[in-house]
Amino acid sequence: MHITVINPNSNPVYTERISTSLESFRQARGVSIDCITLREAPLAIMSDQDIEAVIEPLCRTIQELDTAVAGIVIACFADPGLVEARRIVSRPVIGSCEAAVVAATAHGRRLGLISTGDDVDADRELILSYSRDIDFLAIESLGIPTAEIPIEPSAMQKMIRCGNKLQAQNVDAVMLGCAGMATYAEQLQAALDVPVIEATTAAVRMLLETIKNEELTEDAKNQSTATA
Repeated sequence: MHITVINPNSNPVYTERISTSLESFRQARGVSIDCITLREAPLAIMSDQDIEAVIEPLCRTIQELDTAVAGIVIACFADPGLVEARRIVSRPVIGSCEAAVVAATAHGRRLGLISTGDDVDADRELILSYSRDIDFLAIESLGIPTAEIPIEPSAMQKMIRCGNKLQAQNVDAVMLGCAGMATYAEQLQAALDVPVIEATTAAVRMLLETIKNEELTEDAKNQSTATA
């Protein structure tokens, strides 16, 4: 199976970190995963203007993907262009925030988010739009410029501090609100007692499950047709 993960910013360091975080899927499941950078996009997605700026090049990139690509992940917690992308392709397209919320609510109704802090209100609104099963949502801001998160030496320490604050509020799971946090997830999980949800990983897992379910449905239809 071949899938594509799109980093909808122009920062190749993000793409490298995202790709590294997905290596377990390649090894354990034998999935071919291409991680690509949207080079026409801003260096980081930090505002509504940035989100608007990536929609057209993102959709064009998706349309140009090889037909062998079984599905697509948008590796940004803001889920930029998700609705628009689903309108133009029949293949499944999964958003990172969307998948993180599904994964987090499987653990309970009290959620925590480590946010970039660029737009906490937008983070809250998007998360709550994906589920009615959230009774409590706490957000802690990392306090590091978004473009610098993958390379900032203090990032891990600050993430643990944020995670501990969220854990003290009795959250059932902690979501990471930026793809640049991907390679910190394992260390953060070791430091906390609650599940840590890395959004891009959750999105890839959700995509693979979606593709499998679609294949099973198609097989069932074919069997039904053959026996009719």
